[in-house]
Amino acid sequence: METAITMDVDGLDLSALRSDASLLYSTPGLPSDAVADQFLNRYPLPALFRALEAGDELKNTLIPTLEKIFNTQAGGLALLQSLPYAAAGLETRSPSIRRMTCLGISKLIERSSDNEATLQALVSSNLTVLLLNTVTDRDESVASAGMEAIQNLAKTSFGTSVLFTGKQATAERLKDLVFNGQSLVRIRIFSIIASLFKTSKQVVLAIEESGVLRGLELELCNKDDVLAQMNALELLHEIALTSDGANFVVNGGLLQRLISTMGSTEVDPLVRSQSMMVAARLISPEGSGISVVPKLDAMSIVTSVNTYLRTLESSQIREREAAIDALGRIGMSKGGAELLLEASSGAALIIKAALGQKGGSEQLVSFHALAFIGGSERTEGPLLSNQAEELLRDLIFAGLNSSSRHSISELIQWLLQQAYETRLAVYRLIVPFAARSWFLRDVCSNDEVVNFLTDPHSEQSKEGMEWRHACCVAISTSLRNFDQVIQTKLQEVLEKFQTAVMRGPYLARDKPEARPLVVTQERF
Repeated sequence: METAITMDVDGLDLSALRSDASLLYSTPGLPSDAVADQFLNRYPLPALFRALEAGDELKNTLIPTLEKIFNTQAGGLALLQSLPYAAAGLETRSPSIRRMTCLGISKLIERSSDNEATLQALVSSNLTVLLLNTVTDRDESVASAGMEAIQNLAKTSFGTSVLFTGKQATAERLKDLVFNGQSLVRIRIFSIIASLFKTSKQVVLAIEESGVLRGLELELCNKDDVLAQMNALELLHEIALTSDGANFVVNGGLLQRLISTMGSTEVDPLVRSQSMMVAARLISPEGSGISVVPKLDAMSIVTSVNTYLRTLESSQIREREAAIDALGRIGMSKGGAELLLEASSGAALIIKAALGQKGGSEQLVSFHALAFIGGSERTEGPLLSNQAEELLRDLIFAGLNSSSRHSISELIQWLLQQAYETRLAVYRLIVPFAARSWFLRDVCSNDEVVNFLTDPHSEQSKEGMEWRHACCVAISTSLRNFDQVIQTKLQEVLEKFQTAVMRGPYLARDKPEARPLVVTQERF
């Protein structure tokens, strides 16, 4: 049997420590400040750090216990009073101790966001530089915990100054990692910076003035590392999600670098496709935001995607789908859709692919892109300016003339007989286009289409039934909004759709509901 070791480190009774730590850790929830204070009075934090360094006996119990204690105010105060030991904890060979120390400092920063004296103490103890060093850690959990602590520091006005301005050691170390660190380290730093664009204009201004995002532009130019370029584009998209970030991308030279990447034949196709999608999101921001891209630049983006799509062979399916998807993304906003129609060639290519008979994934992507242009995602309504609506209608009829099915309803009738994924794409198309009288008249004149859309049994899946019902709602609403002459002509059709709307999306009960029958059991 093993004999319990006691009084080994700084006079600590390791057996009692193990027992008390296990009890505190196994108790659900965080300990109160009184409990944490009592534990730390009995076992001072410096002695606990030394005990952890002395061997692996206590790590499995003591590290998670300290993580709980560091979440309390008492634990944070103890850590503040033991900064040299925290510094040693960040440099120890044990990943679990490094991670625990990062988490403890992160909580301390979070609680002291308005306490400049505490934050200054971290800087004076060189802890902010050591935190930045954890971003280079080979252990992903340590690097992640360190990144969280740096983010918390950067969200404070004092931390912003320490990280991005002046000649302090922390700011110099940050720049060194950005411009000289390994690819993974650079991406981790850029990820932290990208997340800060959601905080405040002051932080964005400090980042911009620091020049650190010049490194992100260099990543985009790094043709020898496709993964680095893809990561840079993802971060560029994250930055552009906020209005401040989008303004920075447009005004800081990154937009021109993005346009250059899109048009370069020397760039990997994956990078070109991703750059097109980032540019498309800038033109049509998520959440119905307003684009800050100047029209001349936006038109350059559209032209670049159009040109790329025309040069692709029919066998280059993935690249073609990515380009069509990017054009569809541009068409999600009203301004983007009108820009596409003004440039016409891109919209024409989408319509040609959607109305053709090739089938397959490219046609599906084209249907979704055409639905975007038609307004499937526009909260302000699907309709565009009068000029854009005329262009859209003319392009669709021109596409129909070159196909074997010369009317919209004939095409939709055929498509509704295809595979499930195709029908869903057609439903997404019908919903926004139902607001257009020329589209609706044609669809409602086809009895086969009307019967399919109003039949509760035409779809079996939940999603399919919901989309079919959404078509009925859109068509019924539009019919009621048309003038009395059209309503009179289509009165029977209107009644069918209204009945379908009232019935709901799911299968109707045509038969009486089953009732349980109770009988006496036969005995033998």
